[in-house]
Amino acid sequence: RWDLALEQYKEVIKYYAFTPKGVEAPFYIAMRYKQKMQPDKMVEALREAVEHYKSIVVRFQGSPIALKCKMMIVQCFLELKEGESAIGVLKATIDEFRGKVPVEGMMMDMAGIYYAQLKDTPKAIEVLNKIAADFPKSDAAKMAQSMIEKIAKEKK
Repeated sequence: RWDLALEQYKEVIKYYAFTPKGVEAPFYIAMRYKQKMQPDKMVEALREAVEHYKSIVVRFQGSPIALKCKMMIVQCFLELKEGESAIGVLKATIDEFRGKVPVEGMMMDMAGIYYAQLKDTPKAIEVLNKIAADFPKSDAAKMAQSMIEKIAKEKK
C-alpha cells in the first residue's frame, strides 16, 4: 500500500508542486518514514525535500510560495537535528521578508531553536530581547518577555 501511496505523493509533488498539498508532500513522505521507524529513508526523504524546496525558492524568490518553502526547509533541518542550518534559513528569510510579512514568529522560532536544540541560552535570550526591542507593543514581545523570565527561573 505504501508503495502505491508514495507514487501518488510523488505525482502530487510533480504536477501540483505549488498547491498546499504539493508543498507539504515531500515533508509528509519523510515523516511517514519516521513514523515507520525507517531513519535512513527518513533522512534521504528529508534531504530530497530540502532540494525540492530550494529549487522552488530559486524560481520564485520573494514570493509567498518561496516563503512557505523556506519554512518547510526549516522544518526539514529541525527533523535532521541541524539547528544551525535552520537558523541560517530563518535569518535569511527574515532579512528577505522583513517589512513584507510579520517576522516576529520567525524570530521566536530562532530563539526556540537556540534554546532547545542548540542549548545556546545566551543567544536565545539575545533574540528574545531583540523581539521585545523591535516590536515592543506586539504579542510576540510579551511572549518573548515571558520566555526570558521562564529561562531565568530555570537557571536558579
